[in-house]
Amino acid sequence: MIQKMDNKKISYPPILVVEDETILGFMIKTLLENEGFQAETAPNGADAIEWVKKNPNSLLLLDYQLPDIYDTQIIDSLSADGNKFYFIGTTGHDDESIANELMKMGAQECLIKNSDYLDMIIPVVKRIMEKLF
Repeated sequence: MIQKMDNKKISYPPILVVEDETILGFMIKTLLENEGFQAETAPNGADAIEWVKKNPNSLLLLDYQLPDIYDTQIIDSLSADGNKFYFIGTTGHDDESIANELMKMGAQECLIKNSDYLDMIIPVVKRIMEKLF
């Protein structure tokens, strides 16, 4: 729940941080919760797919390469089943072709895991949540 300037509280859908690096996933989850968002983590694609099926219209911070599957395969699987969701692609690869592919698949944004990564998450998530919800 986020409080806007006019003191009205906005309830946003939950956010799933799909990240196989446990400490990084926990850090992102904590950042989001400190800003008033409801957040959970998933360490792999299978868990992410099951979570989205139970939490439609949610937002995912979706790591590009997971131990069991690529994010593009998660997106394809969820889309084929008719699930409604939004996602922000995240990757440690500074490769423009990955970002372009994710944007074509419907990503709201693509973030590179560089030195500014953690600082970018909250402003990007807030902007996207306000735009979508």
